[in-house]
Amino acid sequence: MNSGKSSILNKELKNKVILITGGAGSIGSALTEKILLYPVKSVRILDIDEHALFKLKRKLNDARLRMLLGSILNRD
Repeated sequence: MNSGKSSILNKELKNKVILITGGAGSIGSALTEKILLYPVKSVRILDIDEHALFKLKRKLNDARLRMLLGSILNRD
């Protein structure tokens, strides 16, 4: 990763709360791993697959993770 881009991302993501929809899938989980390398306040993972959320939480074991079971299509 380019150090200039990394520096910009460090500044932009510092103390931010990030929401990743579909975060327990293959692309979402890879994105989550990368984002956790930065000084974010927390990462919220929204997915409809409870088991995948559970597996990701155990795999990454990071206190900044918050797992949310649901769909962006639900208005409630």
